[in-house]
Amino acid sequence: MGNMNSNLGIQIDQDAVYSGGVISGKVFLQVTSETEAATLQIMFVGKEHAHVHWTTTEKRGDRQTTRHHHAYRDRTLVAIDVPLGTFPDGVVRPGNYEFPFSATLPAGLPTAMAARGDGGDCSVTYTLKARLHKPSWYKWDTTATRSIMVQSAPLPPSPVPYFAPPTSVLVACCPAAPCICGDYGLIHMGAGVDDTLLGRGQSVGVGIAIQNESREPIENVGCKITEHVRWWAAGHSNSSYRVVAMTNWDMTQMQGLAELSKDTLKEKDWAPSPEAGNAARLKTLEALAATLMSGQQRSLLTVAPDARDSYCGSILSCTHRMFVTSKTRCCVTDPELQIPIQIGNLPLPEVVQGAAVVAPVAQPIPMVEAIPT
Repeated sequence: MGNMNSNLGIQIDQDAVYSGGVISGKVFLQVTSETEAATLQIMFVGKEHAHVHWTTTEKRGDRQTTRHHHAYRDRTLVAIDVPLGTFPDGVVRPGNYEFPFSATLPAGLPTAMAARGDGGDCSVTYTLKARLHKPSWYKWDTTATRSIMVQSAPLPPSPVPYFAPPTSVLVACCPAAPCICGDYGLIHMGAGVDDTLLGRGQSVGVGIAIQNESREPIENVGCKITEHVRWWAAGHSNSSYRVVAMTNWDMTQMQGLAELSKDTLKEKDWAPSPEAGNAARLKTLEALAATLMSGQQRSLLTVAPDARDSYCGSILSCTHRMFVTSKTRCCVTDPELQIPIQIGNLPLPEVVQGAAVVAPVAQPIPMVEAIPT
């Protein structure tokens, strides 16, 4: 923003910068006539923002009224003030001026993001604000503001695999009350993922092993990664939920899916002794573990390129979780395994320029949803 006598502009050297990196650029000051001023500075500010919406219902006689409520909350993540110039005599002469600047960002900053849901919205934003301060009470400061994309530091290059030990799930026609509806047997499942630290757009291998010892057929076996964003204000919260990756296994290439007949299931229920039944189950789980370790029955899962970073802040959070599910018919237990996942920036290789090794340049990422100004 300018006034009749002066204008400010901000130019930055990079469209995006990593947390812990250096942001640099220039501030341009144009003065058309002698202007009163004391200092020129630029400030880098990062903020969490939450806007929560909820409704209440009031009933008066035969009339029912719905009221909409809104609450707002902000938290400053970082504020860096960089002085650019002082004017001892309190006056800036007409002319065009350039003021270079640079600042090192603190480590641990989250990636800029935005989300909306339930009538509310949240965001993590970063802005640069240049300010020509005028000490007079009756004169407005000249300011200029522009946003900048900040990304969290890249994930470590070494993968962090996860192995979900095989487990047995009781299958019932009414999962909420199996003691009333009766059980249909057991489905044994195990899963493993090559890496739990995933970058946007990255593909990861997932393995699964299943042994169906129930009288329910398995109709589908799939895997998905969910993204859940929540934000809080005034004791209320809104959320946004979506699936950022999904895959299904080829059922014709999988083993252990066939259901058991009622007679076979009864034979398993009437084991000679509890010890014999436990030994048989242990043998089954060991066979599933061997299948997982052998690398069989695998599928690839690709993370959406616009997935948000996993983040836990003071007024908003974004969590990711992987679900491996065996789908049975309607109203019957669907055995499921959960695996914690973290999504962030892909590990980037170092860039060699001559004999020097320099850090890679951060690239802008697509914003999922724009917050209206």
